[in-house]
Amino acid sequence: MDGPHRRGTAPSLRLPDVPEPAHRVPLRPGDIWLQEGFTLEPVVVGLNVPTFLTLDDASRLYVGEGGSP
Repeated sequence: MDGPHRRGTAPSLRLPDVPEPAHRVPLRPGDIWLQEGFTLEPVVVGLNVPTFLTLDDASRLYVGEGGSP
């Protein structure tokens, strides 16, 4: 088959070596500075590789998770 739908082999790509994810570092309250009047609380725990955060029009938080433990 010719044209844009022709099948063949793609050139192989060598991806750079990527280090393993770092071990979780315990969070200590003194590690984070918050302006007076603000508070910090976890809304999601147990993520391994969060890759993005976004809010929809109703201010609901979506978290994209990539990878595995």
